[in-house]
Amino acid sequence: KITQKKQKNTHHLVSTVLNKGFFQHLYQRGIASYYGSDWDGRRTSSGIPFDSSKLTAAHMQLPFGAHVLVENLQNGKSVIVKILDRGPHVYGRIIDLSTAAKNAIGMSDLGMVALYIIP
Repeated sequence: KITQKKQKNTHHLVSTVLNKGFFQHLYQRGIASYYGSDWDGRRTSSGIPFDSSKLTAAHMQLPFGAHVLVENLQNGKSVIVKILDRGPHVYGRIIDLSTAAKNAIGMSDLGMVALYIIP
């Protein structure tokens, strides 16, 4: 679980990114899904073991280590995630979020999101 302190720090970082215009541009809009604790400990495509409690994600094209601001278009909540894996492997979805990232933006099983690249 994410502690309240970590959530507060993440919210502050997201607010700073949005207010100062650090993101370059809207990269993509579409459906996000998530993968959870069943995957914990398995190696991601980047070689780093997956941890559902970290703010990470899988994307098909973005480079490993890229930071992306993910905005839930249904409630306006945002989170910054690090790309560590390839996916999603389901047609029509643009990103797989860790459980921690999904919870941070108040997403249910699937959600409409916007992705912003952070330089």
